Amino acid sequence: MTRAPAVHAGDSLSTSELLHRIRACVKDVRHGARGADDRDHAVQQRLENLLRNAIAARSISEMAVALGSAAELRVFPAEADLERCTEAVKASGATVLRALIWTVRHRHARHLEQLRRRR
Repeated sequence: MTRAPAVHAGDSLSTSELLHRIRACVKDVRHGARGADDRDHAVQQRLENLLRNAIAARSISEMAVALGSAAELRVFPAEADLERCTEAVKASGATVLRALIWTVRHRHARHLEQLRRRR
């Protein structure tokens, strides 16, 4: 089992704060990927970097923002990273962040189902 990152004192966000930060992050990621030869790849790379940095910093709120932004853009993390974030959020007990993780997992499952149907 992966070890959950420690929760930082500043990792408590309200639902509206979390949504605001996710929307701002999505806008920033899209803006940063503009002009890239492969825009989809650039978006994916930026989101992977955000999540990797959040995990390294052990910031539950930053993990949530990165995951929420990725879900909005239909870019989903590797299962191991998602599981690590899930464990960290469970350990934090933050209801808002737990709801976000559930939403990301739900969107990911729906996305995979849509891909299977297209085949």
